[in-house]
Amino acid sequence: MIFTSPPAIELFRHCFLHALRAAKFIGPKKLADLLAWKHSGFHIHDSGEKPVPAHDSDGRKRLAEYLLRHPFSLQKITWNETTKTVIYRSKRHHTLVREAPKNTPAVARARRISAMRLALMPGA
Repeated sequence: MIFTSPPAIELFRHCFLHALRAAKFIGPKKLADLLAWKHSGFHIHDSGEKPVPAHDSDGRKRLAEYLLRHPFSLQKITWNETTKTVIYRSKRHHTLVREAPKNTPAVARARRISAMRLALMPGA
């Protein structure tokens, strides 16, 4: 089930983005840009399951592990220092050898955002 209540989604969106700004993960211009998006991409999905109670440490751990997983493989992104762009490769090539991602600005940022997700969990 996806909650489509605009007030609930907007409240979550604003709280989350302002928390990122307060933690200095994004600047004031980026915050304003993200809040200006007509289609924010924020959705609250409960998969038909009940909320995880605060006393359920195993359930909270499973939820945290799920939230911390990256939405795409970090092995598929690289940072091009010359062009200041992130390069994403969606398909593996059988002759291309890939290394684990270095601690590039993009990888470090993804790790900080993942840590922020965990910190924003109620009762964490």
